[in-house]
Amino acid sequence: MTATPTRTPLQNTHRIRSFGRVAARLTDASLAKVDAALAPFCLPPLATAAGMPLPQAWPTPSTWAPGTTRLVLDLGCGRAEWSLARAAVSPTTAFVACDVFRNGLTQIARAITAQSLTNLKLYPRDGREILAVLPAASVAEVVVLYPDPWPKARHHKRRLVQPAFLAEVVRCLQPGGVFFLATDIPSYAHAALAHLYACAGLQPVGDYPTAWATPPADWVPSAYERKARQAGRQSWYLRFEKKPCQGGPTAL
Repeated sequence: MTATPTRTPLQNTHRIRSFGRVAARLTDASLAKVDAALAPFCLPPLATAAGMPLPQAWPTPSTWAPGTTRLVLDLGCGRAEWSLARAAVSPTTAFVACDVFRNGLTQIARAITAQSLTNLKLYPRDGREILAVLPAASVAEVVVLYPDPWPKARHHKRRLVQPAFLAEVVRCLQPGGVFFLATDIPSYAHAALAHLYACAGLQPVGDYPTAWATPPADWVPSAYERKARQAGRQSWYLRFEKKPCQGGPTAL
């Protein structure tokens, strides 16, 4: 059975674009072919191009990944190295990797086929559309790895980690559920920490600030992160969890 979408704060306001290009060196005809090839690997769109919610319900993981009991969202997944690795060793967890860049999604689809993964789906659109329709307390983890830093001050409003976004994350997370952010941009980490500490529904995890410089034990570094390390940039690993009193879990 699918869950009935409910209106949320993000659906009632204009959602500022937080990402860049959606494809590289593709004509409209080529892009249509790519989308057709990606279709079997993707969840259906949940909103119009203008961001208005569509009437269909959220396809709960039990409909496309039977036997899974947890849901993890990877927002702005890039090449999805993390989701691919975790999905391979976590058969009872359903993963949704969200990204708008079609060229990268094609590579991920090939990897899904090569690894015969049945618990990982792609969402080739703004992942905030999923947060807007998910039932409350239905997600075990929301992961944001190396989001676009939008370094210019006039573009800071486009940064993904903002109070309204975190409010949606808290609504969707199960009690004890985790929001995880990795970035190699100090100014982004500082701004994100300010928003995270101001969010009443979240609390830091681990021996911080030491933990902020240490990747998790099961960490899978992306190609981007490896390049950042070679360039001498230190990554920040920010792990916050939903406070236990913030609502009960919703079954998948």
